[in-house]
Amino acid sequence: MYIYKIIIKNFRNIESLEWNPNKKINVLFGHNGCGKSNVAQALNLLFSTSKKGDYFELSDYYQKNEENKIVIQAWLNEIDDLEIEDKDRAIQYITKDDQIVNEDTNLQDCKEMLIVQLTNDNDKRMLWSLVTNTEEIKFNLYARKNINYSFVSTQRSPTKELSFGYQTLLQEIIKEEIDEELKEISNEAIELINNKLEKSEIIKTFLEKSLKIDEEINGADKYKIIAKEFIGNKAYNNLELGITKENYNLPLESQSTGIQNLLLLSLMKKKLEGRGIVFIEELEQNLEPKNQIYILDQYKKLKVGQLFITSHSPDIIESFDYFNIYFMNDNKIKQLFELVGKDSLKEICKANKKSFIASVMSKRVILVEGESEYNSIPVYISKFGKYIDYSLIPIEGKGNFNKYIDALNKIDIKPFIITDNDTDLKISDVKIWARKCDKVYISKNDYEDWIYPYINENLKKLEEYMDFNKVKGTVFSKDNEDIKNELEHKSKENINTYEDLKDMKYTIRYMLHKSFAGSYYTRLLANLLVENDYIPEQFTLFMDNILENKQLKIYDKSLSNTFLLEEF
Repeated sequence: MYIYKIIIKNFRNIESLEWNPNKKINVLFGHNGCGKSNVAQALNLLFSTSKKGDYFELSDYYQKNEENKIVIQAWLNEIDDLEIEDKDRAIQYITKDDQIVNEDTNLQDCKEMLIVQLTNDNDKRMLWSLVTNTEEIKFNLYARKNINYSFVSTQRSPTKELSFGYQTLLQEIIKEEIDEELKEISNEAIELINNKLEKSEIIKTFLEKSLKIDEEINGADKYKIIAKEFIGNKAYNNLELGITKENYNLPLESQSTGIQNLLLLSLMKKKLEGRGIVFIEELEQNLEPKNQIYILDQYKKLKVGQLFITSHSPDIIESFDYFNIYFMNDNKIKQLFELVGKDSLKEICKANKKSFIASVMSKRVILVEGESEYNSIPVYISKFGKYIDYSLIPIEGKGNFNKYIDALNKIDIKPFIITDNDTDLKISDVKIWARKCDKVYISKNDYEDWIYPYINENLKKLEEYMDFNKVKGTVFSKDNEDIKNELEHKSKENINTYEDLKDMKYTIRYMLHKSFAGSYYTRLLANLLVENDYIPEQFTLFMDNILENKQLKIYDKSLSNTFLLEEF
């Protein structure tokens, strides 16, 4: 059995939503406040097996308006193994295009469904039913238990659920597997404690002196201190889950929230194994990156009927196949490849799946031409001193801009572009980009020119990162007139250190491009710059414009959103 279709109307911030989830795995992501948690809460209420609270709150109504009747439906398919009362009476037939039909019509190619519904009466009371096109059949608590639905909310409490208290997750699993063993060990411990208490002369003397009452009045022979027996729900009162480190036993509560959550999710996986429909909110919550990847790997192996996961983590989202990934926005949930286009998304995901997913959740998406800008801009932003909600995508050459722009436009994102004003830049391309982008920024030269002013004054610092002899041969062998002129002017024999390249602009630019390219050296040099309070002028102009709309030179007068990274 699985959920074929979800319909939610007038519930919290969801006015109207219809979603046909994947039969097996569904990874739901979107901006904070888009409604992911409310989808989860709606299903949790629909399949609730709690005996407490069967009234909606005012805050559950869309726009807090009680006249907006709440409707939550789940259409259940492949229901042969589901055993509930009135099942045959409640079966509804659905066409390929999800239309409800009568039994007396042609049922060829129709699917059998159970439509489970939760709505409200005028007193806000929750009303559960199985819906057909002719009637609504009461769907009681016992029937809901047979759905086999499990919900793991963000409100997880590791210290409680991993305790030996009443009706905790740990106790539930212990009772199934090691209950008798624990009781046997505990009773042996009680017997040992009582023997030691009995033999203690210090305790015996204390009791005889402190509780000396005439036996004719009290009727007791003597008093003892005894260990409590492990009985019923209090059988584990003296036990707790702990961790051993360097031969010390430490209680769970002494561990970090991250470790507690890791243990809870590991234990919870055991409980969820083999369940029917499972909905987990934010699997990554309170976990550091390496533990996110570990727990994700464990849960991807979880054998359940149908799995729903919400997430804000690009690392988690990108690890799933693109047809399992759904984006929620404006009361709509769509498969990512359905929104963007299957072929486009496949090509993008080969190189930039994580960056593309992160961009969908960002306020500003910045497309950059190469790896140098992609690796350096985050370093400069961290130093700039102003917060910016952004995501960067490297597109590897001007020829790929249109592909990414079109994909982002399909999910209502108009990106920003930073590109070089070099020989392969065409005004016809800029015009196309400008129509589909928020702003297009054109650097008067390439990235090496951005950092040249600082590097030229601090050439000696490069010795810390690379031996000059490794660079020398590459520079000297370049067949370029500008570089040849600089080398002849200074004479190759006089060039033996980085500092000897001072003011040789073309040579330094080529050296940076050839020997200090790649993500490692780009980040290294960017950090070197910001550590010495230097931020490239072009980047500062870009940030000032994007955040404060500071005027820049217009690249083309007919295109008001195209700018040169030069001061006005």
